[in-house]
Amino acid sequence: MKCLRKTLGIIAFIAIIGSLVITCEEEASEKTKEDGGGFAFELISGNTEYSISLGSAKASGEITLPASYKGLPVTAIANNAFSSCVNMTGVTIPNKVTKIGENAFQGCTSLVRVTFTSTITESDFSFVYPFPGDLRDKYLAADGGIGIYTRANGDVTTWVGAPDGLKVSAATTSSITLDWISFTGATRYKIYRSASSTGTFTEAGTSTTTSFTDSGLTAGTAYYYKVAAIYSNGASSQSNAISAVTVPGIPAGVTTAAASFNIITVNWSSVTGAAGYRIYRSTSSTGTFTEVGTSTTTSFSDSGLTASTTYYYRVAAYNSGGTGEQSNTVNVTTLSQITIDTQPAAMISMFTGKISGSLSVSASVTPGSTLSYQWYSNTTASNNGGNIINGATDSSYSIPTSLEAGIYYYFVEIRATGGAVVRSNVATVGVISVEMVWINSGTFTMGSPTNEANRGSDETQHDVTISKGFNMGKYEVTQELYQAVMGVNPSIFTSNPATGEVQERRPVESVTWYDAVEFCNKLSEMEGLTKAYKIIGATVTVNWETNGYRLPTEAEWEYACRAGMTTAYNTGDTISDNTGWYTNNSNSRTHEVGKKSANAWGLYDMQGNVWEWCWDWYGSYASESQTDPRGAASGSSRVLRGGGWDNFGQLLRSAFRDYNNPDIRGDNDGFRLLRP
Repeated sequence: MKCLRKTLGIIAFIAIIGSLVITCEEEASEKTKEDGGGFAFELISGNTEYSISLGSAKASGEITLPASYKGLPVTAIANNAFSSCVNMTGVTIPNKVTKIGENAFQGCTSLVRVTFTSTITESDFSFVYPFPGDLRDKYLAADGGIGIYTRANGDVTTWVGAPDGLKVSAATTSSITLDWISFTGATRYKIYRSASSTGTFTEAGTSTTTSFTDSGLTAGTAYYYKVAAIYSNGASSQSNAISAVTVPGIPAGVTTAAASFNIITVNWSSVTGAAGYRIYRSTSSTGTFTEVGTSTTTSFSDSGLTASTTYYYRVAAYNSGGTGEQSNTVNVTTLSQITIDTQPAAMISMFTGKISGSLSVSASVTPGSTLSYQWYSNTTASNNGGNIINGATDSSYSIPTSLEAGIYYYFVEIRATGGAVVRSNVATVGVISVEMVWINSGTFTMGSPTNEANRGSDETQHDVTISKGFNMGKYEVTQELYQAVMGVNPSIFTSNPATGEVQERRPVESVTWYDAVEFCNKLSEMEGLTKAYKIIGATVTVNWETNGYRLPTEAEWEYACRAGMTTAYNTGDTISDNTGWYTNNSNSRTHEVGKKSANAWGLYDMQGNVWEWCWDWYGSYASESQTDPRGAASGSSRVLRGGGWDNFGQLLRSAFRDYNNPDIRGDNDGFRLLRP
């Protein structure tokens, strides 16, 4: 017959089943070459192993086959080796045997036990009787079976081993139902339970079928089970352990809240033993509840809902044992949907003393709701937080006429009956105040003397007359002023001001010369002044007779900077910490304007903080006296004066000249205004 390849686990000692009568009536046929101890041995496998069969001895009762012969292992039981030994009741097979021949135990009608003492990896169980093939396969597939034949009515028909196929077939919050494969000959089964896989397994009950329900358990709790077969003459070993868990209990404390017009949040209390939760929704309390999602936390957001609609919810906990009962029903109505049709104006710029106008918003809401309004002010361009403006409860808000120079932020909060709330975009109101200082006309010596330390060769001294007085910006143009006029802030230093300083009051930087002249024109327009510049592409011409804002000429700048001083700095012959912001004291950043002392004419930061663009093309000075010089007629670079936060002190001298391409942006380049 065909050889079957199976695997058997190591076999524990098994008690002898029934009474054994030891007699000897059958002798083996003489088929061997050597006889030893009543057994016949035949060399196999290249004369390195022996097969065994019955020799001169007569076998009855329990026999144990020898493990070796003449120093070589016994590894096989020959075909028909013990056939017709009717009085042999049991046999122990040595641990080296890996082959059992055809009909090896044919006719052994008294055989009630075969004990294997090793793992058999290749065994020819081709004999039919008394080794039924189907029962043999069950045994060989089991892990740790015990390998016992029992005899019933003179015929060996039953193989009893540890039950196989133990599994969980059902679970509730308080019970677990187990199933396993039936074993012929077992009269009943014992079920064992433990709280851990390595703990003590105690008997939980018995069953005469292949199913058992263990009840009275705790919801959401893990249990471990084994099962053993009971038969007329003993019991099998326990099966492998399996784990099972009861279904978790019902979630308590379920609440709902409408987060918006299309989102509802559901919350509940944690349930012991839950791996997660299923959320069910219905549009009526008596309707069908369908699952809308799961959560591994105790919260769930249900989105994509309809505004002003009531929804009903239930929650159930689940784990590997199954899904528990659904909770009680809770309901909530989504908020009304508010739509802002028109946002407040994004940017409004006005001058102090000329403030007028209002901010307004228009909105709509789902039918059945009404709207209310509340305006807020804020210190940043954000609609989070903010300060309530008392009495500002209409869809429009009049801008206070008493605002001082600065940038102000406003937004409106819109509420609908039913709880919906939205906030508008932020409206920025820039109140502009350009502080100017009048500078009288006069004559001064421009450039530096030949003995001035660190002087440049382009600083030739010559007398200059400024024939007309003018207004000079008290401060460098600030970021808040530039933002209010241009609607943008190109600066690099837009955060982390020095302690106690106001960010918006830092000088604007990273502006080109073209940015500066465009700013002058736009500011002139806003104040109703005549623009000084005509700008066509990269060509810029100036009308010196207008009343609009412009950049100072290089001569006007140095005249205003010196403020009557003839020393290297407007504070003396040597630089001091009070002269201005430069590499020794700036901490590598710009600073709020006006933090250093003004010069003698009341101008701040003329030296340091940022370089200041002038009108002039860069070129050589004339050596003779001049009146109202306006620089070279043409060139490739525009003049910069005053030095910056990242420069050494000698570059802050009143006579020092720098220049750059007019379309270059530098993080230390800014400007100052002049108006006739």
